[in-house]
Amino acid sequence: MATTNEWNDFNLLLSDLKETGAQPLIPSRPMNGTILNLEGDSSDQDSNRLFSVDQFSHTSRVGWIYVDQALDVFYHIPD
Repeated sequence: MATTNEWNDFNLLLSDLKETGAQPLIPSRPMNGTILNLEGDSSDQDSNRLFSVDQFSHTSRVGWIYVDQALDVFYHIPD
């Protein structure tokens, strides 16, 4: 996975953003907790059945509250 072209593109994007002084937010959200627990991974929300709407980890209405709170902190709380 680390050798795919997409990662190279992503690194170029981050490099360009850094040169312009941008501070990008790269959101990451929990995947399906059942699957992750089988692999030994976990997060504070991966077992929250209300966070996702399906087994593919699409964000639910409840999950979007967490996403919105993270975005609010990033954009509206000063450094």
